[in-house]
Amino acid sequence: MKIYSLLFFAYLLIPAKSLSQSTSHVVLVTIDGLRPDFYLNPQWGAENLAGLMNRGVYAKGVTSVFPSMTYPNHISIMTGTTPEKHGIYYNSPFVSFTRSDSVYWQFSSIKSLSLWEAARKAGLSTVSVMWPVSADAPVDYNIPDVGKLGERTYAHSRPSGLIEEIKEKVFNEKGTDMNFLFYSPLNKGIDVNIATAASYLIEKHTPGFTSIHLLGLDAAQHGNGLEGEPIAEAVRQADRAIGLIIRALESSGIRETSTIIVTGDHGFVSGDKDLHPNVWLKEAGLINNVENGDWKAFFYPVAGSSFLHLKDKSDKKTLQKVEELLQSRSAYEKTHFRVIKSALLRKAEADPAVDLALTGENGATLGWETEGEAIRPKAKTRGDHGHFPDFQQIETGFIAQGAGIKSGIKIEKMSVTDIAPLIARLLNLEMPAIKNLQQTVLSNVTD
Repeated sequence: MKIYSLLFFAYLLIPAKSLSQSTSHVVLVTIDGLRPDFYLNPQWGAENLAGLMNRGVYAKGVTSVFPSMTYPNHISIMTGTTPEKHGIYYNSPFVSFTRSDSVYWQFSSIKSLSLWEAARKAGLSTVSVMWPVSADAPVDYNIPDVGKLGERTYAHSRPSGLIEEIKEKVFNEKGTDMNFLFYSPLNKGIDVNIATAASYLIEKHTPGFTSIHLLGLDAAQHGNGLEGEPIAEAVRQADRAIGLIIRALESSGIRETSTIIVTGDHGFVSGDKDLHPNVWLKEAGLINNVENGDWKAFFYPVAGSSFLHLKDKSDKKTLQKVEELLQSRSAYEKTHFRVIKSALLRKAEADPAVDLALTGENGATLGWETEGEAIRPKAKTRGDHGHFPDFQQIETGFIAQGAGIKSGIKIEKMSVTDIAPLIARLLNLEMPAIKNLQQTVLSNVTD
């Protein structure tokens, strides 16, 4: 945990004995692909985000964990720990040499204590809508995000009948399919639909802890790049979703005792080419026939980065050969990647099975191919993420407003791992993985 985390808590929270209103409800909303510019620059028209920012606390930048992908960062937000500790290393586990629909979706995959568990232990009711890795989580009212597999979302929503209830009472539809969340054209309604479902649950159950994941802005940037009307429309939709959630707190009579936290999982980088380092491995004889087990090393790509997996994890000779292979690339090829070696991977607390990774540079994202040109232009420039999180573009955002939160505070830099300790402090939750930090925090923010 970075030193600035302690400073973050020291001036973020109102001292407990001087709170004009204590916190009974925390609503945590992630806007997938949230860039700080979306609320810092008024030209985007995010009026609800701007209102929360002006009345509360906001960050100029929030550092992701590595890789800067949706699932690892959402679980770091939910646990206050890094991938090495919580076990969600990527969006999808390395189980195949080809693209796969396999994703980390079961809550049982998480190795660290979550806010959901801590809230349940504290006797708080919980709501969660479309949060990653939340299938079968200890959540009272739960619609999990399990990728595009709608039947799994339905099967693992809790309690039984929740989907039918929301469809009928909120969307005036019947049936068990998940189209009520996804029926609108891309970026024209998904976030509003998610917020509408979440608002219904907030108004009906007034939960102590709510977690909501908005998806549209991520999809818009992947498909259209970082600027333009599709992005502006996605920002407006996400902002409208925040407005719906605020109004749900007001209409249920708990706004004054609620804290709203809006954050994200990663920023975005504009990409115009793909880099396929497995081409180099195959040329060097390290990949022959993966289906028959004839391989020694494979770069597992996650968009902005790629992680070297060795068939034999103790094969230092192959690791050295890969390092030499990368060092021998041409000056032009080297401008498209940066090597992340073991010491930096351990410091970042990324996948412990990996001792070398690549992060894309100069518009390059990492790909799967083992044949053909190693560097290829994309059909169109698009947005990507997953890079090593040590530069501004890939940072995400943070806003907190409401009970227990100071106003008019700007944070220069924080981490996604700071958010769970903050929520634990607000709701007085016990989370052993961050207990030492909590005690330090409490000594700084209470009388």
